[in-house]
Amino acid sequence: MSYPGVRPIPRKVRYTYPNGHKRHGELLDRVELRTSGNGGSYLMVIEKIPMEGARKPTIRFGYYRKETSEKRWRWGSQTTFHFGKGKTERIIRKAIAKGFFNVCP
Repeated sequence: MSYPGVRPIPRKVRYTYPNGHKRHGELLDRVELRTSGNGGSYLMVIEKIPMEGARKPTIRFGYYRKETSEKRWRWGSQTTFHFGKGKTERIIRKAIAKGFFNVCP
């Protein structure tokens, strides 16, 4: 599905950390889940981003947001986190072990 304001993939991405360090990569894949409430609509995303110089892709969790009166979605995760695939899998496994998610193994 297409969401106005959400750029199509694949596309180049870049990060600048608070200390000035920069990273570049290419957003290759994304899964989305749309939800709405009194605060507006949200498009939750998990994105796969191979970064330049990295052996494994980075996994980024984030969201887009749209007020009821707005026509376009805007990125709401200016301070989101992104980790390598292995670290992402480890933290998700820990959350599953603690009962945060009820998923079949």
